[in-house]
Amino acid sequence: GAVLCALMICLGQERASVAVFGLGMYACLLLGEKKLGLAFCALSAIWFFGSTQLLLPLLRQYAGLLNTPYVMMARIDPLADWPQKLQFLFWICAFSCFLPFCGKKALLCASCALPNLGMALVSGTSGMYDLKGQYEDLPSIFLLLSMAYGMSWLQRKLPAKQWRRIFLAGSCLYWLVALPSNSGWYNPLLTSVRLLASPQRAELDRLNEEIAPLRRNLPEGIALYAQSGLGPRMALHAGRSLLHARLLQKPLSGTVIAISPLCGDYGLQVSPAEAIRLADAHKDLVNIYDSARLRVYASKDVLEAEPMFRHRFRTATH
Repeated sequence: GAVLCALMICLGQERASVAVFGLGMYACLLLGEKKLGLAFCALSAIWFFGSTQLLLPLLRQYAGLLNTPYVMMARIDPLADWPQKLQFLFWICAFSCFLPFCGKKALLCASCALPNLGMALVSGTSGMYDLKGQYEDLPSIFLLLSMAYGMSWLQRKLPAKQWRRIFLAGSCLYWLVALPSNSGWYNPLLTSVRLLASPQRAELDRLNEEIAPLRRNLPEGIALYAQSGLGPRMALHAGRSLLHARLLQKPLSGTVIAISPLCGDYGLQVSPAEAIRLADAHKDLVNIYDSARLRVYASKDVLEAEPMFRHRFRTATH
């Protein structure tokens, strides 16, 4: 099971393979499985450096992307933003209630998160250490386990009759610490309030209704390009890719494109309004659905091959 888990992680994003090193450390330090642990550490190191320093740069060279340096090679700067990185480490400890320092097992388990946290500390990309993205997901597994070890250690050290009071006081302190933190979507209370108070809630509900027919009626084998904010709504289509403004300046075939003014400009590199303007002006694209919330375009060859596609989509939407 552990080997299958390690292989699945390695087959994910290249940075995910670093978590296998943490699994190896966990096997060595806490399970006593030194041979398995060392094998995982070796697999992680070889896989990570082989993919980031050899394989992926060669593939980018083969694809003709020499003018855009590979991100894992171009953004290494251990001395960049060191005050922010120290703050990052403090918030990691604070969000863990400092439980990883409670007992030997908790500290050893927390150390398994160091390979992933180390990637943030040597990076020059602020998104790696500003607690606003997905980069803390992998080390958080070991930190949560470490918190459990720390809590177990505290229960052995503290009188049982004090546990309820300590739990209540710790929970209140945790909320007080978490509320002022600059943790974006990871702050559950502020995120819930922001979503509930959003004036776009009704519009987003309508967007979900409008895009549902596209999910149901889009034939397999057609490339779907959608901006990042629309991606989760179209996640089950096998040919889905991130829409970029450069795509809208190239010849297109076998393609459907979805753009929403409600879903931001991440990945587009231009505003949604500008992306819509580029799509409207594209000689190969036909606008098959147009509302204040969603624009859907199909290349002319798609409409020729699937003459009922536009009709099914519009009928289902209306």
